[in-house]
Amino acid sequence: MIPMIQDVPGQTLSGILDPATNRPVSDHILEMNEADQQLLSLTQKAWVDGWVGRLAANCPTALQPELQRDLPAHPYELIRTALVQDLFETDAFSSALAPLKSGLSELCNQRLPELPAFAEPEILNRPGFAGGSNS
Repeated sequence: MIPMIQDVPGQTLSGILDPATNRPVSDHILEMNEADQQLLSLTQKAWVDGWVGRLAANCPTALQPELQRDLPAHPYELIRTALVQDLFETDAFSSALAPLKSGLSELCNQRLPELPAFAEPEILNRPGFAGGSNS
């Protein structure tokens, strides 16, 4: 039996498309499993905390410390860290290829700041949804 889709207070879900998938929002809701439905019913803060917990539970041990780190001010800092630090911690780059590190570091220092600034994508604010205005 297909579960009934309850309308968001003050509006109907009929005809509303998810801009990312171009599919009806009601289809996405029908596809959710019970655990996802419980998360959807939580407040926004609890929803975020729930997903962080789910990510941490399913994340490989080696990646779990990354969940605790804040993102850097500029995305190019992630690229620099990957190329200059993480790459040179591997066996091949920490021995035979280690002399490349200083040149790569200098190149990153020169060129990465020239990358365009990251523009945070617009988040649609739908009335009646978490954080949305009903006015």
